[in-house]
Amino acid sequence: MENILEDVILGGGADEDIEFAIMNNILINRDEEGQGPPFELENLSDEEVVKNFRFQRGHLQRIKNVFLIPDEVVTEAGDRVNGLKALCIVLKRLAYPSRLIDLKTFFNMSAQSLSQVIRTTVDIMIAQKGDLLLDLNLLQWLDRQKLES
Repeated sequence: MENILEDVILGGGADEDIEFAIMNNILINRDEEGQGPPFELENLSDEEVVKNFRFQRGHLQRIKNVFLIPDEVVTEAGDRVNGLKALCIVLKRLAYPSRLIDLKTFFNMSAQSLSQVIRTTVDIMIAQKGDLLLDLNLLQWLDRQKLES
């Protein structure tokens, strides 16, 4: 895609040509969805769950409930994802430095869809509990001794 877009821009392509190159890439990447096995949390071992999401399997539903993530997350682009899967996408993205392209095969989704799901889910989490991040001194249960341990 980058080569095609670069060629269109450097070749003095019209705005419509650039727009076509971008839209073509989006459609091609979205077509990649569904070519691999679907993501199923149940198919992961307990060790794989901790490795990929940094939380135990039993804690994932509790985290979803605490952040009031709905059963279905709907992005501005119209992507619809199970709420627990959306949480897993965010947690995997945060668990280890990774690019969206690295998550494509794991979740069987396009990079664009993953980006939209991450943004939407994080927005939900911040709207529900973001105030906790404003001033850590307000968290009575979080003190220096607990941070050190």
